[in-house]
Amino acid sequence: MAKRNLTLQLDEDVVRRAKVIAARSDTSVSRLVADLIEHMTDAEDGYERAKQHAIEVMRMVSDQAVKTSPGPGRRWSREDLHDRRTLPRNQPSHEEKGA
Repeated sequence: MAKRNLTLQLDEDVVRRAKVIAARSDTSVSRLVADLIEHMTDAEDGYERAKQHAIEVMRMVSDQAVKTSPGPGRRWSREDLHDRRTLPRNQPSHEEKGA
């Protein structure tokens, strides 16, 4: 990926302390800042992916609930409400594992 320069203005004390940290880490202040920004943007991307996945799962569960609704005038039974076979999962439940 192409690199671009970025100019920052920081307090002199912050720059001095950053230089000490960089020297102890055998790197540059520029690399420290770049690593920090990359970490922050990667974390933000991960959050957005997780958020979108959660929204998709909620929609699927909602759609499934509408399809399996008992209809007007009927009530859900305890067994219906606790039937987890209809929910999407990444891993089998304890019951399915034979635990």
